[in-house]
Amino acid sequence: RQYITIQIDVSSSAAFDVTPRSISYQFVRGGQYQQTSHNVAITAPTPIKVDLSVDQPWAILSSYSGTTPFTVSLQFDSSLTEGVRQATLTARAAASVQTIPLTWSLYDVTRLEFPSTPIKFRYQIGGPLPPGQQIRINCPTMRSVTWRAGTANSPDFLTVAPVYGNTPATLTLTVDVSGRPPGVYTSGIAIQALFPDERTYPYLPVTLEVVANPNVPAASITRAVNAAGYLGATVSPGEILTIFGTSIGPATLIQAQPDSSGHYPTSLSGATFYFDDIPAPIVYLSSGQSAVVAPFGIAGKVKTQLTFAAEGKRTAPVELTVSNTNPGIFTANAAGSGVPAAHNVASDGSLSVHAETKPVARGGIVTLYATGFGVTSPVLADGSLAGLPLAKLAASIRVFVGGNEAELLYAGPAPGLIAGMMQINIRVPESVAPGNAALLVVAGQNPSQPGVTLAVK
Repeated sequence: RQYITIQIDVSSSAAFDVTPRSISYQFVRGGQYQQTSHNVAITAPTPIKVDLSVDQPWAILSSYSGTTPFTVSLQFDSSLTEGVRQATLTARAAASVQTIPLTWSLYDVTRLEFPSTPIKFRYQIGGPLPPGQQIRINCPTMRSVTWRAGTANSPDFLTVAPVYGNTPATLTLTVDVSGRPPGVYTSGIAIQALFPDERTYPYLPVTLEVVANPNVPAASITRAVNAAGYLGATVSPGEILTIFGTSIGPATLIQAQPDSSGHYPTSLSGATFYFDDIPAPIVYLSSGQSAVVAPFGIAGKVKTQLTFAAEGKRTAPVELTVSNTNPGIFTANAAGSGVPAAHNVASDGSLSVHAETKPVARGGIVTLYATGFGVTSPVLADGSLAGLPLAKLAASIRVFVGGNEAELLYAGPAPGLIAGMMQINIRVPESVAPGNAALLVVAGQNPSQPGVTLAVK
């Protein structure tokens, strides 16, 4: 029997090792806590001499030869222009050669570039809308920048889109001119770099100049409110409105009167109010305050534009939201609060003016007056006087006194008065506590104004 000893060498086939096997190094010029050098270790099972070389001048070794084990420092030249460069480090020892690929990524600090010239929009009331404007956002360095943008004010006349992205990008700026009187409005665009370098830039100023239409009269509408409750921005078909503004009528108030056919005029003293293109019946006119009845023809619309016209010229429109109902209770002080403009109804049918000093008894009947109950069936003619047979309301009506629902005896057009003036007859609940009880009318789903009280004894 014969024994043979076999020795197997599992070490590297190379006579030496270089660590790391490859080098990829990224450097941002001007960045913090960064080094421009990298250590390279050369080892071998036994001491041998190793010669080193690099094929690019921007990679510099601290030593180009040594006896293992030894370490050299590989220095990169950060004064070069921005870019990604490749090189090869070669290590030789006798017949053994190893190559180490080098990647040197040199970057400048990112920054955003966009125009700093103030952006201006101009709009003449009644004219075409100003077109959107665009600004370009770039980064002049190799890397892309993630950014976000927004407007200086909230809410604002200015809109910017998109609000987030990467360079290069184009921002589109648009303005909302609806309902804005003549004047100069200021805002700005805030642009912030998020990654890789976080930085906020000065606001880019944006102005909107709104100029008057030379073909529009000097008159202007500032607001339109429910004539009973003085709540604004919403209108219902047939609602009596009080309109405030400048030069929307004569200096001395003119009270409108029904004509021979029993209709209130839609034009008085050369003035007309329009809801879109539908003229509205006029109740009275004066320079700073007028009253009209919203046409029943606005039913079914979402929005309507209210304008005043005189001498063939119209004011800038005021946009109102159209609702099926928008109830308001007329009050004794004509300010929309306190006791209602109402009559106590005696058992013999006689009437007395309701007041805190003349309360209605629990279980007694009181007549109220309101507006904003919406359309009727059949639909009343604009500006007509309500007569027999009385039209029926499309909306349901509920009345609450002191939180208790009252018995509804009648709700509908007030006989002999302009279409849009509504009358409500109720019986005051016995459960109401004596004193000033909160009075609320609900037409459809919409309640009347708060602050109205019924005097109860």
